Amino acid sequence: MLLLEGSNRVQSSENNVPSITQDLQRGRVLDALEVLLHTQQAGTIIATTPQTRILALPVEAFDALLDRDRDFARRVLEMESRRLQQLIRL
Repeated sequence: MLLLEGSNRVQSSENNVPSITQDLQRGRVLDALEVLLHTQQAGTIIATTPQTRILALPVEAFDALLDRDRDFARRVLEMESRRLQQLIRL
C-alpha cells in the first residue's frame, strides 16, 4: 500500500494494550516488509487526516513489479533496510 494523500498511524498492541508504533506521512509505502515476507500486517493502520487516500496493490502484482523492475526492487529494499535500522536503534 502506498499512502497517496494525508497521514496515518500504525498502531500495534502487546498483551491487549494498544501502543502507537509510528506516524506515517504522504509518500510512505505501508506493509512493504510484510509483503516481501508474505506475512500478515502486525498492526492496524488508522487514518489521522480526513482526506487520506491509499493505493493498494495485490501481493502478486507487487511481486511481479519487483521481478520486472530492478531499480524499483532496489529502492524498496533500501527503504525497508532504513526502516529496520531505525527499529534497531529504538
